[in-house]
Amino acid sequence: MHQGESETKLSFHQCLYMSFIIFIGTFIYFAFKIVDGYWILLTIYVLYMGFTHGDIINRANHRIFGTLLGLAFGFFYIALLMDNTYLWVYLLPLIWFFLWYMNYFTESYWIYACILTMFIPITFAVLEVEQFGITTVLTTRITCTAIGIILVLLGEYLFNRSFSVHSKIEDSIKNIFEDTAYSIEHLTVSFIESKKINIKDIPRMVRFVDKINKLERLYITSKYEFKHKDETEIIYEHLFRNVFDLNRHYREIICIVNNNETNLTKEKIELLYKLSKILSEKIRSIYSPNSLSKKTKCLEEVCSITNKLIQRENEISSLFFWCDNINKITKIVDSISEYIQNKKIK
Repeated sequence: MHQGESETKLSFHQCLYMSFIIFIGTFIYFAFKIVDGYWILLTIYVLYMGFTHGDIINRANHRIFGTLLGLAFGFFYIALLMDNTYLWVYLLPLIWFFLWYMNYFTESYWIYACILTMFIPITFAVLEVEQFGITTVLTTRITCTAIGIILVLLGEYLFNRSFSVHSKIEDSIKNIFEDTAYSIEHLTVSFIESKKINIKDIPRMVRFVDKINKLERLYITSKYEFKHKDETEIIYEHLFRNVFDLNRHYREIICIVNNNETNLTKEKIELLYKLSKILSEKIRSIYSPNSLSKKTKCLEEVCSITNKLIQRENEISSLFFWCDNINKITKIVDSISEYIQNKKIK
C-alpha cells in the first residue's frame, strides 16, 4: 500500500498491524450493518497509501477537512442550481477539470478528498437516487470517514510509533554523501579529460537526484509524526539545507565539466586528483565511526590546493569556477560534519 522503492517496503510488523486495522474496520461494517460502511474500508485504504508514518497522519488530517469541504460544496451546488434547471450539469466538466488541475500541481491530499466526496451527492442528484437526503448522506459519510480515520490513527499511535521517518532521513543522507563522493571522483576525471557527461547515462548519478527528491519528501512528512520534537526539526532543517546546497553546487560542476576548454598541465592534473581524493574521503568519513578525518576540517587544505591551481588563471576560466565550487562544497561538508559531531547524530 505504501509508495516507494525497496527501502520503503513494509516490514512484517507493519503488514500485521495494517491487516489488523482493516479486519477491525470490516468487522464494524458487517457486525453493525452500517449503511455505506464500505466507506470505512475505503478511508483506511486511502490513508495507508501514505508514504511514511508522518504522511499517514497528515493525510488523516487532510481527509477530515477534505470530506467536510467536499460534502458542503456538493450540497451547496445541488441546492443552488438543481431546482432551477439541469443546465448546471454542463458546468461539472469544467469544475472537475479545475479541481483535478489544482490537485495535480499542489499534490494536496485534501483537494483529492474534496473531489471524491463532492462526487457522491452530485451523482445521486443526477441519477435521481430514491430516498436521497442531505441528512442521510451527511451522517453516513461523515460517520464512516470518522471511524476509518480513528482506526488508522489509533493503529499508528499504538503500533507504528517506533517506525520513525528520522532513521530513514539519516539513511538517505548517508547514501547521498556516498553518491556525492563517487560523483566528485567521476566528475574530476571527466573534467581532466574534457569529456562531456550526461547524468542519464550514469545510473548512480540518476539515483543521486532521486534520493535528493525523496529526502525532501521525508523531511516534510517528519514534522507530522507523533514523536516529532522541535529540537529534532532544527537539526534536520540544518542538514536538509546543507544537502540541498551540496546538490546545487554539484549541478554547477556538471555544467562546468560540459563546458570545459581548459588546457591542464601535468602538475595541475596531479593537484586535481589530490583534491578529489581529499574531498571524497572527507565526505565518506562523515558518518564513519572512529574516523579521524571526521573530527578535522579539510577546508584549509583544499583551499591551499585550489589557490595553487588558479594562480595566474583567468577568472572566467572553467578551472576557476571548478575550484570556487569545490571550495564551497568543502565548506558545506565541514559544516555538516561538525554539526553531526556536536549534535551526536550517529
